[in-house]
Amino acid sequence: MQEKGFTLPELLITTTTAILLIAMVFPSFQQIAARWYTRSALMELHASLNMARQAAISRRMPVVVRATGNDWNSGWQIFADTNNNARLDSSEPLLYHQDALPESVYLHSNFGLYARYRANGRSGYISGAFMAGTWLACARQQNSGGKLVMSYGGRVRSTRQIGQSCAGI
Repeated sequence: MQEKGFTLPELLITTTTAILLIAMVFPSFQQIAARWYTRSALMELHASLNMARQAAISRRMPVVVRATGNDWNSGWQIFADTNNNARLDSSEPLLYHQDALPESVYLHSNFGLYARYRANGRSGYISGAFMAGTWLACARQQNSGGKLVMSYGGRVRSTRQIGQSCAGI
């Protein structure tokens, strides 16, 4: 009579092989997830900036996209800036709120904590100076990420950023 099943050595070898394969694949899954979160954060910000520009044009008043906390990682808000102070006041309508970004993503801007659109759709500071700049999003554990570039006209485009720019963040 022949018995069916695995012997202990066969079971140990199979289990060990499975654990080794999972251990080899797990870091690549983490890298894929980090890249996805970074790309998702940039897409959300890009959509928010486009929404704010369109709202400024359609409402014929300044609209601001402002970081919620001390940096863009805390999320952001879009609101109609009726008193031109680039801060959300109780009398101003909140148009959109973005929650904080995942811990694995770092989002940095080279021009401050807000982007402001005038009624004509062009970007500009409260002082009247033109506003243009970039947002850089990086996965914290990698040297790759992406960049959003806002022109003086208020248009935003995305570029792929690899290597040096994320290394020091």
